[in-house]
Amino acid sequence: MSTTANEQPAATSEEAEAALTPREWGSKPWKRPFLVALARTGNYAAACRHVQRSYTYAMDEKKDDPEFGSACKEAELVHADFLEQVAWRLATVGEQQRTVTTTTKRDSSGEVVEESTTVKEGLRRSDRLLERMLVAHKPHKYGDRTTISGDPDSPLQVEIGPRVLTDEMLAKVAEGMMETGLLGSGSENGG
Repeated sequence: MSTTANEQPAATSEEAEAALTPREWGSKPWKRPFLVALARTGNYAAACRHVQRSYTYAMDEKKDDPEFGSACKEAELVHADFLEQVAWRLATVGEQQRTVTTTTKRDSSGEVVEESTTVKEGLRRSDRLLERMLVAHKPHKYGDRTTISGDPDSPLQVEIGPRVLTDEMLAKVAEGMMETGLLGSGSENGG
């Protein structure tokens, strides 16, 4: 698979071509390259540009020709499978990442006295992506296990806690911080 600037991860044309069911399109040979482009990019507008057809024309063909409509759905699924392969690679193997950090120290007058640059390189995996893939593939094991029960004849009542801290909540937090020594008493802080 290849990735080009400003595009989604895409399969090569050969991979997309091999993944699609062979079909003959008779007097409309543009349909095969359209489907290959759709399988590569997952984008109808990009596929239309590739075969120099208008979006409207392609959508009309999809609607009017059930076999072409079915082939478009297949191309979408092929693209989704390619994206899943990319996601799996990013979640398990990772992607190369380079981080450059520049630190500047200044004296009291603002003049630069020292400047250093740190470069870190390595693979970055996506634990969140892996988690989402596990939930999608095995929802019974990794999915949300929340159950909602109650009388089917009564309206469901859901209570959601406050979204902002109230003065009472802030007071409890401050009290806990003072007890653990994370926050001094008011007199120590000039209050």
